[in-house]
Formats: sequence, C-alpha cells, structure tokens
Amino acid sequence: MSILANASWLTGTRIASDLISVLLFVILTRYFGPAGIGQYSYGFAIAGLLYAFVSLGLQDYAIRESSLLSIEARRILLGRLLGTQLGILVLAVFGLFIFLLITRPSEEIVAIIILLSGYHVTLAFAQTLFVPAYSQQSMVGPAVTEFVCRVSIIGGAIILLAGMHTSLPIALIPFPLGGLLLVSLAAASARHHNEGLHVRIGWIESTMIFRLLWPFTASLVIDSVYYRAGLIMLLLFIGDATAGLYASSIKFLEVGTVPLFFLGLAVYPTLSVLFRHSDQTNLIEAVDSILRATLVAGGLLAWALFFLVPLILVPLFGEQFTAGEPVVQALAIVGVLFSIETTAARLLFAMHLQNKIVKLRFLSLIVLLVLNLILIPLIGISGAVIAWIVSSTCALLMYFIAIQSQIKIVTLVKTVLLFSTLLSVAFLTGVFMTWVSSNPWLPSLTSLVMFVIVILGTSFLPIRKLLKM
Repeated sequence: MSILANASWLTGTRIASDLISVLLFVILTRYFGPAGIGQYSYGFAIAGLLYAFVSLGLQDYAIRESSLLSIEARRILLGRLLGTQLGILVLAVFGLFIFLLITRPSEEIVAIIILLSGYHVTLAFAQTLFVPAYSQQSMVGPAVTEFVCRVSIIGGAIILLAGMHTSLPIALIPFPLGGLLLVSLAAASARHHNEGLHVRIGWIESTMIFRLLWPFTASLVIDSVYYRAGLIMLLLFIGDATAGLYASSIKFLEVGTVPLFFLGLAVYPTLSVLFRHSDQTNLIEAVDSILRATLVAGGLLAWALFFLVPLILVPLFGEQFTAGEPVVQALAIVGVLFSIETTAARLLFAMHLQNKIVKLRFLSLIVLLVLNLILIPLIGISGAVIAWIVSSTCALLMYFIAIQSQIKIVTLVKTVLLFSTLLSVAFLTGVFMTWVSSNPWLPSLTSLVMFVIVILGTSFLPIRKLLKM
C-alpha cells in the first residue's frame, strides 16, 4: 500500500478517535473545571512518561530494521524486543512507586496515575506487536484495531462519567481494560505477519538489544519529558487550575499533530531503504515531497489554532477557559515547527543518526527546562509557550545542521522558505480581515481560502509524487 494511503488510514482513524477523546475532555472540563482537568492531565503526563520508558522507542528502531529482514529474522528480533520490554517494565514500575512516595499526591491522583499507566503500558506492548505489520506497509489493520479499542475505552469512560456520574478514577477503569484487549489483538497481528510469536527472555539478549535501543529509548523519554515539562512545571509551581487551562489549550495542538506524526511514520520505511541503498537523489526527492506534505498539514493546523479554535474554546469548555484563547493562538507557531521537526527527525533516524538525535533533543530539553524555570514564575502560561517556541526553533536548527553533514539540504531549506512566504500571505490576509470586518468568522474563512489558493496556485503540494511513493 502507498505511503499516502497508509498515512491516510493511520491519520483518519486516529483523528476520529481523538475527536471522541476531545468529547471526553470536554465532559471532564464541564464536570471538574480547570482543577479537575489539571489533575487528569497531570496523571496522563506521568503515565505518558512510563509509556516512554516501557516502549523503549521500539517503533523507530524496529520498523527500520524489520523492513530489511527475512520473516525468520523478524520473528527472532520481535521476540527479543518483547523480552527486553518485560524487563524494563519491572524497573519502570519500581521507578513510578518511588516517584509516588517522593511526591505524595492525593489518593485520587494516585488512582488516576495507576489506571492511566495501565493503559499506557499495554499500549507500549501493542505497538511493538504491530511492528511486523508496519514494516510490511500493512498499516490499515493496526490503525483500525487501535481505533476500535480507543473508541471503546473512551465510550466506556463517557458512559460512566456522564451517564452514571461516577468519580474520575472510576470513570477511567475502561482504560486498562481496553488496553488488555488491544494487546491481545496486536499479538494476533504479530503471529499473522511473522508466522508465529515467541518471546525471548534472557539477560544476554536483553542487554544486547538495549545497547542497540538506548538511543531510541533515550530519545523517546526526552521527547516525552519535553512535551510534558510545561504542564508538570505549571502544576508544581502555580497550581491545578493553571495547569488545567494550559492542558485545555494544548489539547487542540495534540490532536492536530496526529497527521504530521503519521505522515512521518508512513514514509519511514521508504526513507530507510533509500538511505540503505545510498540513493541520495531519490532520498532527497522523497524527503522534499513528504516535507511539503507535512508543511501543508502544519499550515492547516496553525490556521485552526490561530483563527478557528479561539472562536470555539469558550463555547466548548466554558467561561473559565477564556484566558486560554491567546495561548492557543501562540501555539500556532509550535504547530508549524512540529511539521518540520517530524520530517527532519524521521530522516535522521533513517540515516542511523539516532545517537545524534539523542544529543540534540537533550540540548533542546535543557533549553526548555531553563526557560521554563525562569519564565513560568514570572509570566505563567505565556512563559511555558515562549519556552516551547524558542527551544523547538533551536532543535530544528541543530537538526538541519546534522542532516547537512550527510546530504545536501539546499532543496529542503528552499522548500521551508517558500512555505513560510505562502503561509504569511494567508495569515496576513486573515489578520487584515479582522481589522475591516466585525464578523468573527470571516477572517478565519478568508485566511483558509487564501491558504488553499496559494498552495494550489504554486503547485506546492506534489500529490502525484506522494501517490507513487
């Protein structure tokens, strides 16, 4: 199946389930307000960090390697990866226990963290079990399976919360139960695509695997800390309500970045093969095509965050979230930066520069943490957003320098500069309309129309090339 088709299935199913997730988020905000949503988001953030440790960054490594291996070799690799994950799980659970002892959260928050952690752990194993399907470009099955399970989980939580008016921890019970179902279905997928499934548990094999995986694991853990640092630090420094306001603002960004992530995931096996065969000309062409696609998706996300979301934020979440409007608009910049980052990161992984990625992401994380420590106590949420934008820009500059050491990136830089010009035209048109029109929806519509016109008029999006990939 083509890259565009796989990306469409992955993106479509995830966005559909994320929209239902947003419905759960809205219900939570209505029932519990900023403080309650802050507790939920904090629990999700901690559970997400546990997921990062247990998943080991396996997708980035395993998909690349499995796409080049025979069935027997893939079966052996998958067994070793699963065995290593089981060992890491024991250490991760112990680490979570120590964290809870040190921070001493309320019983309700502990219950939330444990329930959401159960789901995230099973998700980590399920995604490893889906690797054989991903590496063979058979991504529809995993996409639909995860979609059905997520919808069941979120639907169950909504029924418990809205229908039976339960407490938040009780409403989250479907999460670990649905995760167990997902693991079972993922195991069936692995047996089908690998013609069998055998978990290999051994100290020597696990040590060998971890030596190969540590850059991917470290990269994922750093990434997880990076995207949750603002939320956690706002909760610790300012309080639940402020963290909840921030969480409600970045929720739209999280949903909007789904197409960007899956576009990168869909092209990853192809980039790995092209680099393996030293086909630099086709590699650059493929990267440029996928960069253009992610930039267009990032541009649409930026448009939505800047013009559309502020119009629906308060009607959706309530008057308590009015202060989130400028926060969402500022995050439009992050959306564009992420669209570039997702392509650059996949290329670096395909070029076997995972060690370099760890170093660069660690440096950008240090920049983020330092800026958060300085700015959050001074200006609150705005400080967290500024820190995110500055650190992401630094990360991108370092990514491009690293890529330049392997291939010529003049074409990619020109593409980014051209897109920046096109996006600026569309945004300035929308901003101008805010000055001349009292209709709040007109600037949003005008800027979107202008964006589509400039993208199509310049043939910026190479649809034919994407369909052939």
